[in-house]
Amino acid sequence: KGTGDISDLKLLPSHLSVGMGVVDVRGEQIPTVEQIEALAAAGAEILSPNRIALNPDCGFAPEAVEPPTIDEAFEKLSHMVTAATRLRKRLSSTKPNVWG
Repeated sequence: KGTGDISDLKLLPSHLSVGMGVVDVRGEQIPTVEQIEALAAAGAEILSPNRIALNPDCGFAPEAVEPPTIDEAFEKLSHMVTAATRLRKRLSSTKPNVWG
């Protein structure tokens, strides 16, 4: 969701890694762990998971008119960490050193 398209990952030179923005920090909706997992897994179909770090899509905008509350930010980041942990476990059986 946002400014890019997942297929843009195909353009990344092979010597580079990417921080994949999997959480919309400004939206009111808190994505589920499953939604974050699905987005990250789609990226891992294009790039080796070893080249992907899961990130929020940008900073949590403390200067914004209505920044997210600390509880919203914490929940979004917690879901992202849980998704990364689950994907690391699932993919490590087939691809070593993933989501490090």
